[in-house]
Amino acid sequence: MHRFARLAAAASVAVGLTLGTAGAASARPSSNDAEAVRTANPAQACASIPDTLAQFGVTPEGFDFTSCVRTLAGRVPDLPFGSPYQQCAALEAGMESPEGFFSISYPYTFHAELGDPFPNLRAHSREQCARALWAFHTLASFLPAGPPPS
Repeated sequence: MHRFARLAAAASVAVGLTLGTAGAASARPSSNDAEAVRTANPAQACASIPDTLAQFGVTPEGFDFTSCVRTLAGRVPDLPFGSPYQQCAALEAGMESPEGFFSISYPYTFHAELGDPFPNLRAHSREQCARALWAFHTLASFLPAGPPPS
């Protein structure tokens, strides 16, 4: 299982899980570098979705960059497994995972492992952590079979 999937699973188990100004929403940043680290602000989190999926030959049907930025500039929406803010709080507090105790402090970079369909997103706050988790979940929702097996 990939590191992010383990993290998300651990956070979901640990918590009964239930955004600022958009700025230049139309100025879509782009990076074809899979190793690039982006700050999880609304524009970078949203740009990471189609850019990452393109590396796997997937076009995110119905995805609109400007709408995504506007959404993430408000309160980050809940995910199917609950609040990304609660997940981030659980990660900050720390939890036991299959690999041992794990916790985060800021700044924290969610790194993708080689072959993972996730970008490297850096969070400097709980708000940015929530955006990163939302972006990862949104990416996974566009993949036909979910993340590739490890």
